[in-house]
Amino acid sequence: MKKTFALICCFSVILGCANPDEVKMDDRLEEKIQLIIDSYQEEVSDSSKNLFDPPIYEVSFSERGGQCFLTVNTSYFYRTDLDGFTFIKNKLVAFYNVDSRCNENLIEISTKKDDKVLDDFQNEEEAFDNYSPAWWEFKLQEDKLLVTNQGKHEINFK
Repeated sequence: MKKTFALICCFSVILGCANPDEVKMDDRLEEKIQLIIDSYQEEVSDSSKNLFDPPIYEVSFSERGGQCFLTVNTSYFYRTDLDGFTFIKNKLVAFYNVDSRCNENLIEISTKKDDKVLDDFQNEEEAFDNYSPAWWEFKLQEDKLLVTNQGKHEINFK
């Protein structure tokens, strides 16, 4: 009986300490985000270009003319209406409008992380208005994320 109780306590501690992923991303989307971060980081690391190194990448869903789009953009602040966030390559990746019908299982947020982690980042209340982000727009078509538009930094997604 004591062994059973000890075993139950041990499993409870292990399961209680486990940190499940609060944000689950479709592999196709995660690969695109990683490529964007890698490519843009390479661009901003060129000191001759004098570009701002953004601490945040935003991912949002939208619908226009009955078609679904996903946009990834750089930012130096996050909007407090975010649905969730994660870190990829030491960059904050914030997610917006994930309840959209356009989020076709690309992002699943099971639990919201503690917002105290965001204390190291500026939000829209602390932001100034002269930042021009880089951005990448994808059309969601069948099982594909097709790049439709890019601003400030073009990437070959092929």
